[in-house]
Amino acid sequence: MPKFNFPTILILAILLLACELAIISPVLAYNDVDIGDISPSAVTDDDMITSSSLDAGQLEDLYQRCVVMLGDECGDEIFDLIFRNDSLIVTDKDIGLVSKYCCDKLLNMGRNCHDQLVNVIAQTTHFSTNSSATVPRSSQVWDLCSLSSS
Repeated sequence: MPKFNFPTILILAILLLACELAIISPVLAYNDVDIGDISPSAVTDDDMITSSSLDAGQLEDLYQRCVVMLGDECGDEIFDLIFRNDSLIVTDKDIGLVSKYCCDKLLNMGRNCHDQLVNVIAQTTHFSTNSSATVPRSSQVWDLCSLSSS
């Protein structure tokens, strides 16, 4: 499998979701969706943000607030840990899997951004089959970064 970097995957996910919105929705309506309180540890497949619940403006806002803040290098590092099948399972005993620099950037970005990015990427066709693994990994990465900053 070719290795794609985090910004490329996220941009593709946003474009695919935006295209789906344009095709499926006869009229784009404003949704009063609060995407700020999503926690992957409590998310089930039924609770995942669906592409129809996010309009193009909300996807752009997510990109500007979250991806830009995290940056390419740390986005790649964290993305690989969460989404790549051959990456090691993150445990509370192995904190060295995420650099301190990237942990700091992730924590500064905030839990809501982290959860939203994981949920949007996990909805793409390529990654949707692994949501049962990626959602717990997402929480593990966050927890490890929280522990390393203490």
